[in-house]
Amino acid sequence: MKSIAEIVDEYECNLALLRQRRDEVKAQIKSERDLNLRIRLWHRVDMLEGMIDDGVHAVRTMRGDIRG
Repeated sequence: MKSIAEIVDEYECNLALLRQRRDEVKAQIKSERDLNLRIRLWHRVDMLEGMIDDGVHAVRTMRGDIRG
């Protein structure tokens, strides 16, 4: 069974990957000429940011910084 500290480490690793992907999508938006594709990419960025926010909240809760 994993400890809370190990789970937090995994969450933080996954958050780093999500942030990296979000930044890649934002870079793709800058070079994309098709308006419809840019709109879909912005929706993807919004979804990724929501996942990142949820993960940050979970990490802070597991650390005891906030009450869940």
